Amino acid sequence: MSNCHLVTVLQLSNLFQLLAVVYDAFTTIEKEKFRKLIIHKQKASTYAFNLLVSKGNPDGVIFRHFHGMMSYVDSQKCKSIPKAGMRNLSSLP
Repeated sequence: MSNCHLVTVLQLSNLFQLLAVVYDAFTTIEKEKFRKLIIHKQKASTYAFNLLVSKGNPDGVIFRHFHGMMSYVDSQKCKSIPKAGMRNLSSLP
């Protein structure tokens, strides 16, 4: 193999190593963003649940309160919610 081919192979090798490092950094950043998003959604769900529970029933949400909240947030979402009596914290995402 001539020196020209060797230099080209080494440059391609360095390029692939650089791409691997960039991909690894990108993947790590995206995983961290996703983890933060999930944690934020869990905290928001728990906070909303705690706002909806009543003193008389601290373990569940009365459907009327849940339906009222969903009507306030987006009236279209209420159409797909089943008419059950209560929701509890374990049914939240």
